[in-house]
Amino acid sequence: MIDSDTRHSVPGGLHPAWRVGITMSLLFSAIGISLPYLPVWYETIRNLSGGQISLLLAGGMLVRIVTGPLLAAASESFSDRRIPLALTALAAGGLWLTFPLAPDFASLFALTITAQTLFSLGPPLLEAAAAQTTIGQTTIGQAVGGQTTIGQAVGGQKVLGGFPVRGPSYGLIRGMASLAFVTANVLGGLLVKRFGPEIILWLMAGLVFAAAIAALGLAPDPNPPERRSASFRSRMRAALALLRTPHFGAFLLATGLIQAAHAFLYTFSTLIWQRNGHAPDVIGALWATGVAAEILFLALSGWVIARVKPEIIILAGGCLAVLRWIGMGFDPPLAIAFLFQILHAGSFAMTHVGAVKFIAERLPARDGPMAQTMMGGLGGGLIIGILTLVSGPLYENAGARGYWIMAVVALTGTLIALRGLRGPAAGS
Repeated sequence: MIDSDTRHSVPGGLHPAWRVGITMSLLFSAIGISLPYLPVWYETIRNLSGGQISLLLAGGMLVRIVTGPLLAAASESFSDRRIPLALTALAAGGLWLTFPLAPDFASLFALTITAQTLFSLGPPLLEAAAAQTTIGQTTIGQAVGGQTTIGQAVGGQKVLGGFPVRGPSYGLIRGMASLAFVTANVLGGLLVKRFGPEIILWLMAGLVFAAAIAALGLAPDPNPPERRSASFRSRMRAALALLRTPHFGAFLLATGLIQAAHAFLYTFSTLIWQRNGHAPDVIGALWATGVAAEILFLALSGWVIARVKPEIIILAGGCLAVLRWIGMGFDPPLAIAFLFQILHAGSFAMTHVGAVKFIAERLPARDGPMAQTMMGGLGGGLIIGILTLVSGPLYENAGARGYWIMAVVALTGTLIALRGLRGPAAGS
């Protein structure tokens, strides 16, 4: 998060992007604990069935399409945008620690949905901040054509605090978060093995508490008085107006479908690999290969971000996603499976970078957080929630061939990107 007037007064300070990267890494570490290990807590500590666990996980995804924009709009009433980020992180962590006190499934469901809703505000706000501090920031106090967009630069030079700054690329900052995620996967597994599943909630809460503290160390991000004074209804109207913009709607749907097509991989790939007789360490290596490819692309994506249009990046990611899911639907031998895992750099990372660049360059800076929230709510919420529910019957009836349905989903998103992102974009 950044303040156009007070970002940095001395060149020796820590670049704002690094601060965002640290905060984002802590939040992604919490995800790295919750994604693989929270289901373990549900099963071993609360004795929940697979259906109940699926309902808890999918429920949080599905409500994000509504709660995400509502929460983002509510956060605009704060004088400094760092405050809602820190408060929601603290609240989510506090709720996780109350999970053992829930007397029944209904209470645990309510706690889970509430905690996931509060936690969901952080990642899109930090994604917007990461783009704002890396993808060509305007000179202080200046606007281009009367409207400042995150991706515009004056004279081709990023400026912070009145002097040129060479900061990290967006890909490097986002790669830090991905590395933190996979590190939490590994270390979390070791800690759970040593101390038992009871530690899972404490790890999650500790990481988001640390993220809340780090959020307060971000560059100040004052909210203009005119935006704070706007009514909640007017903020929601502005969000709906953004959603109705033709190119932005196509962008949301295209990237949402391409990213949500990972649902079958996330839910059932481990079971498919186990059925094929692969040992746990081999399966771990397959997962690590995908994440490593993602991190490598993100770390090297500065050249792509600087030179390639976001629409082209999204199309390339979609095409690689289609190729990946078609290939994995044939349930290939192990060596080929590793190659398809490398395509995670395309199906996920490339699509994600293209989406961030699209928002940064095609929308006014003020709409960045809401746009990120909407993108997360649709692709990371509604669509992937539906596909997660669908993946169960697909796996039971089709096995690995369920990936072919994901290929159709990704192809649909790619075709929407091809046709819907042409011409002037939203906010241009």
